[in-house]
Amino acid sequence: RGADGKMHCHMISGSPVFDDSGAFMGYRGTGSDITEVANAVTALRESEEKFRSIVENSPGAIALKGLDGRIQSVNERFLEWYGFSHDDVIGRTPEELFTDQFGAESSAADKHVIERQVATEREIMARFADGTEHVLSIIRFPIFDPDGRLTGLGTINLDVTDRKWAEREVSEKSALLQTILDAAPANISLRDAEGRFEFVSQRVLAELGGKTEDYIGKSITEMFGEVDAQIGEQLLREVVATAKPVFGREVRPLRRENKVYDYSVIPLFDDAGAVSRVLTMGIDVTEQKTYEDAVQKSEA
Repeated sequence: RGADGKMHCHMISGSPVFDDSGAFMGYRGTGSDITEVANAVTALRESEEKFRSIVENSPGAIALKGLDGRIQSVNERFLEWYGFSHDDVIGRTPEELFTDQFGAESSAADKHVIERQVATEREIMARFADGTEHVLSIIRFPIFDPDGRLTGLGTINLDVTDRKWAEREVSEKSALLQTILDAAPANISLRDAEGRFEFVSQRVLAELGGKTEDYIGKSITEMFGEVDAQIGEQLLREVVATAKPVFGREVRPLRRENKVYDYSVIPLFDDAGAVSRVLTMGIDVTEQKTYEDAVQKSEA
């Protein structure tokens, strides 16, 4: 313990001392306080342990390679996914490990990162040791020493198969929903709470003209002017303000003379319970109204 009351680490070296008769008298030597060095070594060891723990518990397969592209270390997930042992992989390139196209492409990609000294990311299909096909997002990055010299590269392979299947499922369902909405006998649109279009059905385009991209992000007023948009804007404001749907509202648009529509406007809510979107469905009931009017006149 030092004068400061703290424990210190010392390195002491010395040699025995004898008198002229050969009798042992003691030791002569020097001592150095190596507390800072010892603390630095301990910190480095702890840092290495933390890094090793992060690598081993990573959800992805990780490999570190030298400038020659040969593997220097991998985590257990790498071995698990690809069915290798440490002895199988250390000192070998991906092209030597994997005899299919995956190996050749991996070695070429490693070389690109080393030559350009930039990180890259790409998605590929890969076969695991159990024979299953997976979509991998592979991140490659250069590794530099404290002086900025390139010493190797690292790769992180992330299995994004589930995400890709989910994206595909959402895409397929969206396409199916689009088909259904386009085939529905109604003018269907989706707007945000500010009245900006997010979706319009093909029937809307057929009746009002324009392309889908002409509508997205714009309000009815921006599309058709204040006079023609007045009814649509009033319905939207009513539904947003009351947070209640409107069903069966008869609408006679100014710009579609002699047309009668039965409109329903439905609020959609976000997680906080606020109206975030409004779904509008308008059915052309002109023929029905014409018939009803004719009946009423005949009965008068």
